[in-house]
Amino acid sequence: MPMVRCDAGLHFYNSDQHTFCPYCRSANVGDAGVTGKPGQAAPKPVNHGANPGAAVGIQEGDGKTRRISPDGKADYDPVVGWLVCVGGPSRGKDYRIRGGQNMIGRSPKSRIQITGDDAISRDKQAVIKYDHKGSDFWFLDGEGSNNNYVNEELVLQPVKLKKRDLIQLGETTVLFVPLCGEDFSWGDEG
Repeated sequence: MPMVRCDAGLHFYNSDQHTFCPYCRSANVGDAGVTGKPGQAAPKPVNHGANPGAAVGIQEGDGKTRRISPDGKADYDPVVGWLVCVGGPSRGKDYRIRGGQNMIGRSPKSRIQITGDDAISRDKQAVIKYDHKGSDFWFLDGEGSNNNYVNEELVLQPVKLKKRDLIQLGETTVLFVPLCGEDFSWGDEG
């Protein structure tokens, strides 16, 4: 697991899982350029046509999809809500929900990793999706062996989440706490 320090010098992160610091969004630039996997080319500045001399983005040569904000900014990934564990082995722990698709599982590859509960599948126990256009959160059943419940109702189709919904995954119960919605959105000015 190659750990690198971000350009800001504040954080360490796994460069196999992230192309930039997941905490402060800073590139992992060292003395000799971008540090990353051996043999990996450095990202190249890309001009998207706005100003012929200005680099306004980074082109990643690894083919990974870049997240785009509601106002068109690339590599934008703010928190949009939380899950708070209110029952089970991780009681008291919180999990950030980000825009788009949030896979839930025990694996470190899961965007929302819930550890300590072997009744939760390693990968794809469930998904929470945030739609910034509609400011809606959706809970979808995954490929886990065990069932998922929202407010004690078995999830058989996508469920639109509401503030303070209780979600049961394996032996774990989490409380849904949205940040974005009718009153706030990261796309709002100011």
